[in-house]
Order: sequence, then structure tokens, then C-alpha cells
Amino acid sequence: SPLRQWMQNNQVFDKDLFRLFPKYGVNNPEKDLNKLSEEKWTEIQNIVLNEKRAELKDNAANLRFKKKLNKITKIWKEQKKTKNKDNTDQSKDKQKKKKRISTKSKKMKTPTPTTPSTPSTKYDNNNNNDDEKNELDQLRLENRRIRRELSSKNSDFNRLQQEYNSYKKQKED
Repeated sequence: SPLRQWMQNNQVFDKDLFRLFPKYGVNNPEKDLNKLSEEKWTEIQNIVLNEKRAELKDNAANLRFKKKLNKITKIWKEQKKTKNKDNTDQSKDKQKKKKRISTKSKKMKTPTPTTPSTPSTKYDNNNNNDDEKNELDQLRLENRRIRRELSSKNSDFNRLQQEYNSYKKQKED
């Protein structure tokens, strides 16, 4: 698959990232990675880091994984920059075309029809619904993140409790 190939070529392959990227619409990173919003990328990082912390006990392995994430972050930022640069170039071209068209229409002096401007309540309601949906989605994401963090802390606590109990038992013996 293009995702696996890209990850291997960039030396950032990780099974958790490989499983998670398609859920966020990244099937071909060369095309899709720059479409990720900052919130989505942060969410992916949080999910994977929490999973790795619980999974890996070795600091060296954690550091290697963080290096992979940093490398992907750099690539993602570069792609975002080039995408934004392309978009600004395209918008400048569109503005130039509009100017040309507007100067032509001024020369022709065509009458423009006037329509009464009435506020669109349907659009406003849709906009409010979208804002509410976005806020709800953000709250759900934050809730998931906090639950994962809590789960990670609980597992750390249980591990430390077991270590303490074994240490206490050794001291008694």
C-alpha cells in the first residue's frame, strides 16, 4: 500500500500509526498528509503516544518512537507550507482574473440587477448547528484523551503498587 511504502521509505514505519492513519483519511501520505488539521494531527499523536507509553517500558524505545513522530511532524509541516503557498498562488491568480473580468464588465457598462438582501435564517441555523457539532466533537475528543491518560496513569499506579508490594515482601523476608 502507498502508506506502508511511504512510511518505510521515510524510515518511520510503526504498526499503530499504520493502523491509525487511514482512520483520519491518510491513505497516501504524499497527497493526504497535508490535509490533516493541526487538531487531528495532535489527536493522532496523543493517541499513539498514550498507547506506546502503556506498551513500552523501555525509555530507549520510547525515544526512538518519538523521533519517528518528530520526523513525520516535520514532513507534515513542510507539506502544509507548500500547500498554503500553492493556495495563495492560486488565489492571487483568481484575483487577477477577477480584476480582468471586472474591468471588462465596467467597459461594457451592463446594468446589474438589484435584489433585496434578506438575511438567510436557514444558513444561520446551519452555521450554528455546525458550530455546535464541532464543539461537541472537540469535547468528545478531549474526553477520549483524558480517559486514555487516566487509563495510562492507572496502569502506572498498579505497576508501582505491585513493585512496592514485592519490595515490602522482600524486606519482611
